[in-house]
Amino acid sequence: MLGIQRINDSAWNMLLDLYVCGAQGPGVPVSSLGIASGAPQSTSLRMINQIEAQGLVYLEDDPHDRRRRMVRLTDDARHRLDDYLQSALERLESLSERGLSTSMRLARDV
Repeated sequence: MLGIQRINDSAWNMLLDLYVCGAQGPGVPVSSLGIASGAPQSTSLRMINQIEAQGLVYLEDDPHDRRRRMVRLTDDARHRLDDYLQSALERLESLSERGLSTSMRLARDV
């Protein structure tokens, strides 16, 4: 998915949170991103480091509070997410109503 190595649900939640909330403005605080991931703080910090190492996010100091670090998607990650989500939407739109119903049922069973 997206050419990203070893991404789990919590990291995916982080990327989506950054995609939605971080589109404008200074980014998302590390602590808030950890909460959005649903993972323990130590795990979420490790995941942030992993997705940073993959070039998907970058961290910067909060200009208004030197104690906080902000996380932002890289331009490359934003473009990759745009492409992935657009492709997923096109696939969903191409399904017949019956196919969509079957897909939703299968997704719930997973």
